[in-house]
Amino acid sequence: MRVIHPQGIYNGNAPENVFIAVDDMGTQYGVATIVYQRQQDMFPDRPHNMFITLDSQPAAQYLLFGALMGRAQQLWHENGADQRARVYTSVQPSDEGRLAFYERNGFDISVSENAVRLEIPEGYGREPMGCSTNQLPLNTLQDQMDFICRLQQNGVNYIDQPLLQQMQIQPHFLGLGMIYNTQEGPRLIGEIILAGQGSSCEVLAMYIIPEYRRQGLGRVLLHRAMAIVAAEGVNLIVGRILSNSLPQCRLAANFRSTITRQETLFPSLYLNP
Repeated sequence: MRVIHPQGIYNGNAPENVFIAVDDMGTQYGVATIVYQRQQDMFPDRPHNMFITLDSQPAAQYLLFGALMGRAQQLWHENGADQRARVYTSVQPSDEGRLAFYERNGFDISVSENAVRLEIPEGYGREPMGCSTNQLPLNTLQDQMDFICRLQQNGVNYIDQPLLQQMQIQPHFLGLGMIYNTQEGPRLIGEIILAGQGSSCEVLAMYIIPEYRRQGLGRVLLHRAMAIVAAEGVNLIVGRILSNSLPQCRLAANFRSTITRQETLFPSLYLNP
């Protein structure tokens, strides 16, 4: 059995990041992929993050896993081996077989995405001098596409237009932007969207642009958004945070978050712990 690369782009991945296990007859036994991302803001202590997928029959599992780890080392050194790196994947908590495989190979299986309940604070919060919050214009197709593009530029990649439109028809929907008045004029420095029905809402996406982070502006924006939907009768606000993202955990702690359930596990291996 051997590992080959596809001849071209495979499901959006460059061929050098895709590994296919085949036997001498050309029968395929499995496919593995790796995607590199630099995530300095979400994981400041380990900015190099490589997400792997491994879909294989048992006979090719370790062969493909070895190819993935070799490529991970290459990507890490190409992008700066002086900083910490992580290889990770996603597994449902109920998938005991896959979890056991990664644990046997040295992965930490405690990292998770957690659903959390956020306590709604009193009042609307105080906006910093020079800042204001305004509802986002999301009525036209162009408005929606521009918003999705801004999310992607700031590391939020899971919102597309169909999903956004589904959110907008929820009984409770709020898109809120934070504006900072610079000498050159108003500048959009952060955005948040919430959606829900009945008495509950979920924080679906949020960001502050890099040069304005670590100033407490995310807390201010979230406070203001929660206060607006609370005035509409919402008394339960939930969100999702990664257990190994210190900025996300700190923000949630500001609102006395409590974990309600584990959504997904992210087995992780640190290349230079």
